[in-house]
Amino acid sequence: MDSISHFAGLPIRWFYINLERAADRKTKVLADLQRCSISAERFAAHSSESRSQFPELSFRASSKAGEIGCTLSHYDLLRQHMNNNYHVGIFEDDMKPCVDFRLRLQQYESRLQEMKEWQHLTWDIAFLSSYFHDEAVHNKPGGDHLTIPHTSKTIHRVFGGFTTHAYIVHKDSVARLVRLVRELKNHRAIDQTYIDLQRDLRCYSYVPGLCTQHVTVSSIQGGEPSDMNAAFQRICGPYTFTDHTYQFNPEFYPWKY
Repeated sequence: MDSISHFAGLPIRWFYINLERAADRKTKVLADLQRCSISAERFAAHSSESRSQFPELSFRASSKAGEIGCTLSHYDLLRQHMNNNYHVGIFEDDMKPCVDFRLRLQQYESRLQEMKEWQHLTWDIAFLSSYFHDEAVHNKPGGDHLTIPHTSKTIHRVFGGFTTHAYIVHKDSVARLVRLVRELKNHRAIDQTYIDLQRDLRCYSYVPGLCTQHVTVSSIQGGEPSDMNAAFQRICGPYTFTDHTYQFNPEFYPWKY
């Protein structure tokens, strides 16, 4: 099967972020990506020790080493791919894709194209996970999470989508995202940093999510085992992730908005 080289009508380059010492994660993520028909380039992750290379970023005193390294990695990857004629797809090396990833990605792509053609809506970030809340109190810019276009309940605009283990940045938005990250003060973990920016960006998520995260030892969580999918299933709902699309129908879910 041919590898996925285009998204929403334009070329896309895929990357996975991986620390040099995490050889086991590299093996696992490459196997997962191969099953998804994705040929991705490795991006060498930064540790917090690289902080001096990025004086333009200032972190909170309470930031953990793993949070700093993760933010530096995403920022530097995007910084190196500004102003090019391709979207940038990013995976962290603990991502776990759904079984029907390619089909779901095609559906996501179609929905974004429909929004562009019918409602003249553009996008900056297409999250491949669905970690967000659906409470009505958050359904506004500057709030936490989502609002939904009228095209379908499978695609949601989010104002605080959590986690950055799998997402795509539009080619025309890479430089803007880098600038917005740089202009922030007191940076946090990259997902929290993006939450601070989503009121100024058009960010979308697809349900059920295309990716979750493997249960693994997290450097950000202080070396403790982390099961993000189980946590967000409890906090948000079953739309966060299913292995197969047919296991969740958003048209019949009791959304709270």
